[in-house]
Amino acid sequence: MKNRIKLCLQVAWLTSAFVVLVMGLNLCAATDQACFDAGDRMFLTMTVLSFPAGILGAMVASSYLWPLDSVDQLNDYVTFWLMMAGAGYLQWFVIIPRIFAKPKITTLNLEATKTLAKVPAVEIPRPPLTRKRIRRIPPYDKRGRTPLERAMQSTSTNASA
Repeated sequence: MKNRIKLCLQVAWLTSAFVVLVMGLNLCAATDQACFDAGDRMFLTMTVLSFPAGILGAMVASSYLWPLDSVDQLNDYVTFWLMMAGAGYLQWFVIIPRIFAKPKITTLNLEATKTLAKVPAVEIPRPPLTRKRIRRIPPYDKRGRTPLERAMQSTSTNASA
């Protein structure tokens, strides 16, 4: 159940981020003023979706784009979107789950010994031990032959018979 909720939240966040990108690019196709307005909306919406890591992503993107004297606003908006979406994804689906995850401590199974100590000692009846008779093959017979020699002679006599 918990994994389904996490997956649904992940899909919802990614879908809304992609919708922001597609709507911004679609509005940007009309005029320069519409592109400027669409860029502002994309920036504001991605700031809300990826707050506070999105602001850090926007700072990184602006430091990347600032020295360049770029004419194309569309590429700048897509770069801002990528940086903010990446920062938001890392924040919400990698860092935050690791912070709130249950700590995995190695206990060497010491709790099991505590529960065993609390259980009263009960004698478990065991079945009597029975030994199987092991038929041993003697290493040499009365004539001094090994088991291999005896097997070879017994097959050779059976084959000739």
